[in-house]
Amino acid sequence: MAFYVYIRASSSHIGRSRNLCAEPTARSAQPRGCRMHCVLWSYPAPAGLTKARADELFAQTAQIYVGVPGLVRKYFGYSDDGATIVGVYLWRSKADADAFYSPEWIAGVTSRWGAMPAKSEWHVPQVVESAEGRVIREEAAPRAAAE
Repeated sequence: MAFYVYIRASSSHIGRSRNLCAEPTARSAQPRGCRMHCVLWSYPAPAGLTKARADELFAQTAQIYVGVPGLVRKYFGYSDDGATIVGVYLWRSKADADAFYSPEWIAGVTSRWGAMPAKSEWHVPQVVESAEGRVIREEAAPRAAAE
């Protein structure tokens, strides 16, 4: 199943490599290294939801994700046939993701989309941002001093 994802490209970081874990947030100081984390939530689209209406709902809710501690980026999307809605979140750490997905958040998205979402998650050691010409790497855990 294919998903459409909205990506805003910028040329401000062409040729740069970035370590997101070196940019601490108040919630996630990662002294032993940082492990980026990705979460995908999927929902069956409510009956009668058009792609145009889904786009409107995405636009109405996008701003609430700006400035969320530990959130690197969020993608809004839907399957080719419009039957499935997805949200893809890239986090600085699993702890950041876990802190964000409160029972209230789950109740809100369940109410908005009319169904309990399914969750998939995985560790993400690197992200290639081809349009920006950069690679985002997680911070490696410090090595023990050589004896």
